Amino acid sequence: MKNKKKILVAVNDAGGAELLSAYVSKNKSKFDFVCFGSGPASSIMGRYGIKCQAAPEDRVRIGKIMRQHRDAFLVLTGTGWMTYIERDFIKEA
Repeated sequence: MKNKKKILVAVNDAGGAELLSAYVSKNKSKFDFVCFGSGPASSIMGRYGIKCQAAPEDRVRIGKIMRQHRDAFLVLTGTGWMTYIERDFIKEA
């Protein structure tokens, strides 16, 4: 499929990582996923064979990522709990 739509994924917590990893794995032929993870999410996504960039912890760097990927049509996040990474990706979207 040419010109797949881009989806950004930002996740930190284990539960969200399990859910989003399953979604990415099932839909990787349909979409171009760009994943950012921290905490337990990084190893969980790796277990699914998903390449995951380190998610920055400050909103300025998250904003820069969002500007670099402004062609993304969707941002998927975990629910967040101990960090503000997911919330900041949502705010910057």
